[in-house]
Amino acid sequence: MLLVCTAPALAQRPRPDRPYRGLFGGNGANPNSTQQLDVNLALFGAYDDNVLATTPQGGTDPRFQQSGGFGSGTVSLDYTRRAGRATFDFSGGTGYRYYRSLEEANGFNSFLSVGITARLSPRTDLRLSATGNYTPYYSFTPTAGIRPPAAGDIVPNNPDNPLAQVSTINASSSAALTRNLTSRSSLSADYNFTYTHYSNNNLPYQNWAAGGGYSYRLSPRASFTSAYHYRRGVSGLYQGNQPIDTQDMQFGLTYTKRLSPSRTMSLGFTVGPSVYRSDVPAGTPDAAGQKVTHYPVTASGFVNRQIARSWSLGVNYARGVQYTQGFSDPFFSDYVTVGVNGAISDRSHAMFSAGYNTGNVGVGIAGRGYDTATANASYQFALTRWAALFVNYGYYRYLFDQSVPIPAALSRGQNRNSISAGMNLWAPLLR
Repeated sequence: MLLVCTAPALAQRPRPDRPYRGLFGGNGANPNSTQQLDVNLALFGAYDDNVLATTPQGGTDPRFQQSGGFGSGTVSLDYTRRAGRATFDFSGGTGYRYYRSLEEANGFNSFLSVGITARLSPRTDLRLSATGNYTPYYSFTPTAGIRPPAAGDIVPNNPDNPLAQVSTINASSSAALTRNLTSRSSLSADYNFTYTHYSNNNLPYQNWAAGGGYSYRLSPRASFTSAYHYRRGVSGLYQGNQPIDTQDMQFGLTYTKRLSPSRTMSLGFTVGPSVYRSDVPAGTPDAAGQKVTHYPVTASGFVNRQIARSWSLGVNYARGVQYTQGFSDPFFSDYVTVGVNGAISDRSHAMFSAGYNTGNVGVGIAGRGYDTATANASYQFALTRWAALFVNYGYYRYLFDQSVPIPAALSRGQNRNSISAGMNLWAPLLR
């Protein structure tokens, strides 16, 4: 539901004279105001068709192996305050799901995020943030860790794909420092730590990353970037719990072209080597205490284009090593997403996105393939500046090869469809 509420903000900002800008991206805040507070409320009903219940894979918590409807409500607060060279921001919210025929699946999902952005000098900017969330379900997102999260990113928490009733608490902290060396070049450094605690007393999941980068503007349209990050992950909810070390180096170009006064197109790519080091796979002769090093090549790319004054198209690709909660081995994946969103009229907004992820569980370990596919489509119609009706459709599928060691709570395959409809409410309390 939070994804439905926030997705319109990704669109091009509507014109100031549009009366429904509060729902579709702009918030109408006075640029001279030092603080603002928004309240968002959503109420909706949904139907989930989990066809895994009729397939031979089995293995998922039986509470979620059936189709059925449920109701939900979410409320969140967004607060921002400027004081001199610093800006403080706060976001928090909670949601409750009620399954009439699955009372044991009822529960709250909550999140919290605080941060501060400060200009230390005319050339130096600092960003500090901390986030956390709680969910009563175990779920996994095998596309979330291909790249280290940026400062301020909220730890993924998707209640739409529950796999088992294992309560988890996620927490993260991050810092990012940027220094402009000249009018064309800049240096950056960043740090991120993520921690997940499981209620069933399994070992926790930990992931931290540190690194930096250099950027140089070649021309008004083109920039060169380079970066290095060191990452270490320790996965709980599974046997082993041995640390996994990865070093990533990327070099790339970004290019932006203005197609018209109201439309632009940007594209970019990065490529570079990665050094991955972990224990020798279990079962290998004389493997005890031995380490193995691999040198995979990572890459990423994107194309963003404004199709019309209020429509945009985005395509993203990423290839790399990622850490996934619940798995002792990292995933080496290729991931592509496509998204289109924009305003159909002053009162209505539509969005569509799809993603596909394929790869291997364990770097250098043959025969451990997997793939996932997701799709989401939503439509929102504003009744007033502060209230809108919406409908949303979601699709989620994954499949692991038989040789992949998976957590006990997870099945090898799942195919899921869901549809929801309800109302979004937005109230600007401070401006």
